[in-house]
Amino acid sequence: MKKKLFSLLLALVLLAGVIPTLAMPAFAAEKTEDLFRLTEKRNMAVRITYDTAAPAVYLIAPDGKTAGKTAGDWQGLRREDDGKAIYLYVPEATAGQWKICYDKGQNKDMEVEWMPYGEVLSIRSLSGSADGGTLKVKYLLSYAGTSPISYTVSAAVCDENGNVVGKEELGTGTAVAGKEEELSFSLSKLNTFDKWRLHMEVRTVSGGVEVFDSLVADAPFAYTNPNTPEAMDGFDALVDFIDSSLRIDWSKTRKYMADAYILAVFRDGEAEPFYSQRLGEDETVDVIAADHSTAAKYRIELRYESHGVVSQPVTAEVDLALAALVTVPTEEITTAAQYRISYDFSRFTEAIPAVLTVNGVEEELSCKGASSLSVQLQEYDNEIEFVFSVSDSLHFRKGGKIWTDWKAPTLFLYEVGSTPVSTTKSEYTLVGKTASGCTVTIGEQTVTADENGGFTVTLPLKAGKNSFTVTAQSPSGNVSTQSFVVERRAAAVVETEGEGFSILSLLPLMLALLGSAGLTVFVLLAVKSFGKSRAANGTAVAVRNVVSASLYFVAAVLLVVTVFMAVEFFTLHGTVNSADFYFEAQSSVDEAYALMEEENDAMWTMILWIGLTLGALILAIVARLIPVPAGNGPKAPKPPKAPKEKKIKKQKDSASFEAPAPFAPPAPVAEPAPVVEPAPAAEPAPAAEPAPVVEPAPVADPAPAAEPAPVAEPAPVAEPAPAAEPAPVADPAPAEKEAPAPQQPKFCGNCGAKLSEGALFCSSCGNKI
Repeated sequence: MKKKLFSLLLALVLLAGVIPTLAMPAFAAEKTEDLFRLTEKRNMAVRITYDTAAPAVYLIAPDGKTAGKTAGDWQGLRREDDGKAIYLYVPEATAGQWKICYDKGQNKDMEVEWMPYGEVLSIRSLSGSADGGTLKVKYLLSYAGTSPISYTVSAAVCDENGNVVGKEELGTGTAVAGKEEELSFSLSKLNTFDKWRLHMEVRTVSGGVEVFDSLVADAPFAYTNPNTPEAMDGFDALVDFIDSSLRIDWSKTRKYMADAYILAVFRDGEAEPFYSQRLGEDETVDVIAADHSTAAKYRIELRYESHGVVSQPVTAEVDLALAALVTVPTEEITTAAQYRISYDFSRFTEAIPAVLTVNGVEEELSCKGASSLSVQLQEYDNEIEFVFSVSDSLHFRKGGKIWTDWKAPTLFLYEVGSTPVSTTKSEYTLVGKTASGCTVTIGEQTVTADENGGFTVTLPLKAGKNSFTVTAQSPSGNVSTQSFVVERRAAAVVETEGEGFSILSLLPLMLALLGSAGLTVFVLLAVKSFGKSRAANGTAVAVRNVVSASLYFVAAVLLVVTVFMAVEFFTLHGTVNSADFYFEAQSSVDEAYALMEEENDAMWTMILWIGLTLGALILAIVARLIPVPAGNGPKAPKPPKAPKEKKIKKQKDSASFEAPAPFAPPAPVAEPAPVVEPAPAAEPAPAAEPAPVVEPAPVADPAPAAEPAPVAEPAPVAEPAPAAEPAPVADPAPAEKEAPAPQQPKFCGNCGAKLSEGALFCSSCGNKI
């Protein structure tokens, strides 16, 4: 029972700790932070961005007064909420430190931004009418603030899109918002114009931010100033079809009292000018870029301004159809030697003056009726200009730059001659030269010559003769043509010094003979060498000798091939550098180039075989010098051959006799072998090489044992010490003396050859026994 009660109390304690924890997010603490500091009174807008639900937020003024906490706590405050942000508009916020108080609630992120703002100021309506020299204006403004509003009223000039391009100020003052007002302005300083537009601007400073608005009245008004100066006397207009421009020149009629000039150009009777410009008092020429193909007529108006008053306009109408009275060629490249200009001035009773300029040379003409002019062109660059005047102030300019070339372009084919070009390849590369920029056509192939006039074309060939025609056409249309033949042969034959024989044809035969001889020598040498390899180092010596001899033979074969390749190279080299080769190359550059490539290949092949020959020779020498371990003594020079001695069947001596030991494998024993009983002297130990050791015969008197014969080996070895002095023994039994040990044959320790009885040197290798 006590245990259950303890568990219940523990559960209540834990539950009491969890409940406040779960409830804490719903009652987060309210925070207050500094927001912004103002140095003067102004309108301020605050935006609070949230992510979940609108937080509880309000502002605290420097004097502690709240804004946005309760309704009406700050006069004029507006609060807006669009579901993502709260906006607080505080009009005339007092200077000092402002704070923000907020409770984020369930929002994880919340951002606060602030900035000054101004109350919207707008012109709701505007109209005006001219009554004599007075302009009456009516307007209505909308503004929620209390700041004073200033206005400016002007007479404006607008373009075809209604944009103001110029204006003349009529008056300024202070406006009133909220009701329609009426103003009056004098037009005494306004220039005469029938399409003035009323323009009004209003502005004020609201809460530290400047706000403004402007409006142009819909209806234009006309005004004629009785004090407007008279128009200028006129101007010259040049319609230039070469440079696509319109040139206005009033240098002859300028007004010296003018402060500025105002130029306007209209297209096809349009109400608004496509070009207008105010020019300084020293400017008397203006050039306008114009595409004359987009218009049929121009209207040009020119005014001047003096002491703020603009003069009456001087106007000129330009009919662009008059330009068609003169016809000039339009091509830029021609093969013609003459340039013809046609005109038709039949509509004019008087002759039309004109100026013809050809390559800088001017000629004044008087053209009447319909006729034409012929101009002699020089080769290549020409500049033609024809200017005619349909009135004293209207001129047209036509013409242009013309490139003329009536000569056929040069065409040179490097390999074309009186005889056909000969080759064995399936393609032929034609190399030629013509004038720069020409188009070269061969069959269905067309290429353009480079800046130097060069061109290259690869032509497919069929067996036999192939005829080709090359056409070079200049940009002006002149053509040069040339034909040639390429003969494709079945096989190429390179002839040298009048003989069709190549020494390389003997190379296979020579190699076959050398191979057969080498194989025979190799077999004989191997049989002989390995037949003498009974000694311990005989096999190594035989292998060394066979390898060395084989490498010498390979070097000899390679030398023969090298000689053949050298002969071939010098033959080709002599051919390529001969006078005959130069003349042959004139008829077939392709064949000459192939022969030069063959000479180059032969040179590098010869160098390769020389390298292989030297390599084989060096390897043969190195193989011959490789040391091979030999017998018991150093190698002695080969003595002259000793005469063959007869076999001695038996030797009897009262003192001693030699009995050759039986042939057995060498035993590496350093100490002398024990003396064989009943011999009185100890038997010397055999050497490491398979040379036989002579066993001393028993002697009657105590004397040193007979010195064993030296055995040849790669390095000298110590001679066996003299045998111990034998103790006196009884004479052997007679039977023992009469039957000595049987003699065994001797073999050379160096080459393994069988030795003659009693020989001091080996008859095969000359090694000392």
